Amino acid sequence: MKKFEREFFKFEEENPEVLIEDVEGAAELIEINKSLSEKLKKEGFPVDDRCRIIPREKRKYNPIEKTKFGHLFEIIKTVILNKFLEDQFVIVRTSEYDDSKNKVDNIIFERKTGQIVCAFDETFRSSEDFKRKREIVLNKNLEGGVNLDDGLIYNEKKEIEVQRVSNLPIFCLILKESIIRDYLSEIKKNKLDLNKKSDYEKTIFQTLILILDLQAGEILSNKEVDQNLKRKIKNFQEKISHYLNK
Repeated sequence: MKKFEREFFKFEEENPEVLIEDVEGAAELIEINKSLSEKLKKEGFPVDDRCRIIPREKRKYNPIEKTKFGHLFEIIKTVILNKFLEDQFVIVRTSEYDDSKNKVDNIIFERKTGQIVCAFDETFRSSEDFKRKREIVLNKNLEGGVNLDDGLIYNEKKEIEVQRVSNLPIFCLILKESIIRDYLSEIKKNKLDLNKKSDYEKTIFQTLILILDLQAGEILSNKEVDQNLKRKIKNFQEKISHYLNK
């Protein structure tokens, strides 16, 4: 993965003081995310206006500290992955409790099986951060994956319920701040919405899928990873592989 990192992960320094409202296109992105939320609600997904899973119950937690660009990236990957994967999968943000306690930002829910196929964490500050996060993610997979207190499953009536789920494969995603800024500018300039896919969105999507495919390969090559988790990862890898360079 070293060559891939050299080509895609040359990072500029992020200014942590930048506020969401100071970033061009952020307001438009939030509106697209709200439209996605409304669409998913109509399909029966228990999400709020931010596309976060609505928790089963109220719990105390320490809110996780994220930079504004961290929040924006979380929304961007939710929107873009849904645009391109909606035929098979639904991508939503985790409850704030799971974000804080279990360090999971997003999950991918498979429409056909009614199961969560994997979870995401993200980083975008530097290639060094990404290497560190990959090690953390690998260790979590070596321990059997991650658990969610507020996961999604189908019940007997094939209705979507919020339930605890366990042993999910986890991956980390990465995106440069310059790409985030360029994408937000494009949203505003070209008046993108939930139903319009741009070439730039396709480029971002392909990058994210390639990162997932490469990480899946790394995890599968590790002999210490549990075989049941490997089967889940292999199954997911096979389903996303046909999206590469599509």
